[in-house]
Amino acid sequence: RDEINTAWGITNVLKRRMLEEELDGHLCNFRHRVRATMLLQAWWRGCRSRGLRSRSHLLAHFLDGPKTSALEVYTSDSLQGQNHEKHTEWPNVGNFPVLSSFASYLWTGDECYPKTTVRRIPVPNTRTYSDGRPRRIKIFYSDTGGGHRASALALESALNKLYAGRIDVRLVDFLREATGWPWKFSPEMYAALGHVPSVYKKVYDHESGQLSWRETRSFGIVWGSTKSSVLRFLTRLYSEGVDLIVSVHPLINHLVMEAFSEIFHGQNIIPVVTVVTDL
Repeated sequence: RDEINTAWGITNVLKRRMLEEELDGHLCNFRHRVRATMLLQAWWRGCRSRGLRSRSHLLAHFLDGPKTSALEVYTSDSLQGQNHEKHTEWPNVGNFPVLSSFASYLWTGDECYPKTTVRRIPVPNTRTYSDGRPRRIKIFYSDTGGGHRASALALESALNKLYAGRIDVRLVDFLREATGWPWKFSPEMYAALGHVPSVYKKVYDHESGQLSWRETRSFGIVWGSTKSSVLRFLTRLYSEGVDLIVSVHPLINHLVMEAFSEIFHGQNIIPVVTVVTDL
């Protein structure tokens, strides 16, 4: 833009036009806009993880910098004047990240789990039980095919028959309740793939050489996009109380164990049992 402002005169007409086209190309570049949008979104997530909720609060911090001390200040030369100018100063905002801090792009503070806005919860050093109450058991399944739900219902019936009054068994459609878009629509996507066998085979054979789904690139994509929602769901479940988790779906096992390794720092606080329903 500085070169455009200095390129005056008849001899610089073509140069000025070329510079203007180049500048427009930079300003309208889709990749530049995407990068700027991602940076602003990450910065805003960092702000929210530190407790910032008000947009006006954010604007004051961004434009004027952090304030200390008091709330409403009236500026006027005369106490009896009618034209009092009022402005608000926001206290205790010095710990919010500034736009130039690239660390907030991937880091959200020690009070949250890494790369999420889910606040950490206190956990014990050893396994705890619900003393004097029925043991609370959650069976995780998903309606991706009929076998997983049927297995979950059979387990629920058998456990209630054997340990009636001593346990409280609940079924949880994990992919529906614990994951976000688009994975919460996995039952519908699975049903649609069933009508296109060739596509289903390609999805099934994709990365089939790995020994575990947890080692595949597709798991990394799923975990990266559902980490926040899974952690939020499981921390809430733990706070409400759970003594045992039973999984009857192979895709759920790794998501639960990955989340528990972060919540419990690798400790075996809540036992997880896997029931094999796919060979």
